[in-house]
Amino acid sequence: MKLKDIAHIRTGDKGNLVNIAVIAYKEEDYKTIKEHITVEVVKDYDGVDRLFFFADILESNWKVGTAISAHHAIGVVVEFIMDLLIVRIIILVIFISITLYIFNSITKPIARTVQIFGDIANLDLSKTIDEKELKRKDELGQMYNSFKNTIGNLKVFMKEMENTIQINH
Repeated sequence: MKLKDIAHIRTGDKGNLVNIAVIAYKEEDYKTIKEHITVEVVKDYDGVDRLFFFADILESNWKVGTAISAHHAIGVVVEFIMDLLIVRIIILVIFISITLYIFNSITKPIARTVQIFGDIANLDLSKTIDEKELKRKDELGQMYNSFKNTIGNLKVFMKEMENTIQINH
């Protein structure tokens, strides 16, 4: 029995890759085709390892098999994995950048607040608070304005104390 008597064969190529599809005319011949068309048979023909795939096509009651170069199929998988790895690295870099930006946008103002509070605690009222900090529309802006008011009130208090001390002497 010849293959052409029990199956229709389609081939296609893409560059140096060849795909072979074997389509059984009758369902009972599918098993025979699957048994006789093996990796060893095709490899013996041209020395290339191939992966074989068989499937049912219900609409036409066909059994279809195809062979793809193992090197090509695995190469596609490796390429996909590398692309996925690159995408993950890019996402990770973006995530880390956003995290650092948010971290700095929170910690720098807090550190500045601690510095201002330390100056007030040491009665160093000569430092001024930047206008940009005072115009913030968040809780830190409110805190900076409170510090500014505290510094102003302490300056008035210290001036009154100085005047009182000078009067009493």
